[in-house]
Amino acid sequence: MSSFFGAAALSDQDRPPSTHWVLLAFACLFVVLVAAISIVWPYQWRWGIDVRRLLGDYVEADPPAPIDEMRRSLAWYMQVDTDSNSKKLDCLWWCLRIALVAIAAEVVFWVLALWMR
Repeated sequence: MSSFFGAAALSDQDRPPSTHWVLLAFACLFVVLVAAISIVWPYQWRWGIDVRRLLGDYVEADPPAPIDEMRRSLAWYMQVDTDSNSKKLDCLWWCLRIALVAIAAEVVFWVLALWMR
């Protein structure tokens, strides 16, 4: 948005835009950039079962563990992974919401900068 509206707002040297609208638009652009970097940053996600450990701890143990104990452990560790990933996903959703609001505000500030000169 800044490349389109900013070029239009800053191109006319005879009638420069109001500085505070331009600064607010650039501040929103900065917020969008920080949120976008936060969203695409490579995160460590927890998922999956280590089959070698599962077999060693439950199936090949002496004596083998009951199937109900193995199911309970699988359910427990899957929930731990889900909880860990859920916190990260909640944060990413908030970053997306913030970015969308900042983009909308950026457009409004550029339009005001064009209109108020």
